[in-house]
Amino acid sequence: MDGTKLRAFAAGLTARGVQVKGAVNLVRTVLRAAKESGVLARLPDLPRLVKATRKLPDTFTEEELATLVDGSDGWLGTLIRLSAHAGLRMGEGLALEVGDVDLDHGLLLVRRALSAGEVLTPKSGDERVVPLTLELAAHLGDAVAAKAPDACVVLNDRSLTPARQDVLARFKRLERKLGLKERSFHALRHSFLSRLVRRGASVEAVRVLAGHSSLTVTERYVHATGNDLRHAIDLLR
Repeated sequence: MDGTKLRAFAAGLTARGVQVKGAVNLVRTVLRAAKESGVLARLPDLPRLVKATRKLPDTFTEEELATLVDGSDGWLGTLIRLSAHAGLRMGEGLALEVGDVDLDHGLLLVRRALSAGEVLTPKSGDERVVPLTLELAAHLGDAVAAKAPDACVVLNDRSLTPARQDVLARFKRLERKLGLKERSFHALRHSFLSRLVRRGASVEAVRVLAGHSSLTVTERYVHATGNDLRHAIDLLR
């Protein structure tokens, strides 16, 4: 197997109307297994035929976000607000403790994330500080009242951290109840980051608030709509 044969294989798949990516990845997997088992002395130098796409994540409009926030309550409402108004990932919101909420200075300290039942550092590996909006600060004031500093902010009716699947199921039901297009919970974070850029925040500031390791990652969250592009050109007039 070499580059020429791989291209011919891919061309044959395309001619038959078969998607190339999965089949080519399977070939690579088989070759790696052959190398690891000693059947092949070395892996052939194969070209990358399928260019990785940068699909833009779906986002909520300003009106949809307001509908979601206004229509949610309890622990789910708190988790939604932490993502929509502070950009926290679901696991970061579930791991947030009362002691991480500094209402006196209007700040959130994001220093841990819950993943598969295990408390880890945030995805980037670094802690970050996120200033609170007035609306989120007011909501969190009630959410953390009378709780110990090491207690989680988001707790269900049994004083337990909600399971990821419970969050997702309840979020989908809420979207249907409010008559909204069903999007992922993570779309709340996408929407937060995109709104910041649209309102004039620098991409570097958005990167820091998001906890991204590089601007390359942040740019995937920056959505350019037709109106955004028209506004950009209008600035030259």
